[in-house]
Amino acid sequence: MFGFEYDKQEEREALLEAGYQRGRIKVARELIARGIVTLEALKSSEYYSEDELVAIAKPDSIDCSDI
Repeated sequence: MFGFEYDKQEEREALLEAGYQRGRIKVARELIARGIVTLEALKSSEYYSEDELVAIAKPDSIDCSDI
């Protein structure tokens, strides 16, 4: 009917991944806010992806207030 099949497992995995990434971003923001680490240190660690670093640097880019 729609030309695609609904895959419940695939959707669940995507939601889990999105939640995991939001959590990583929130933790990094908290560490920066408390002065424990700097954004430059996070960049040099290569632990965060480029997309995550952009989101960390722009607190309004991903709303984590409900976490």
